[in-house]
Amino acid sequence: MTGHSSLLYGLLFATKC
Repeated sequence: MTGHSSLLYGLLFATKC
């Protein structure tokens, strides 16, 4: 679970922004 983590984090940040 390394690549998926990055994608998930990116989505979370995008929604928070």
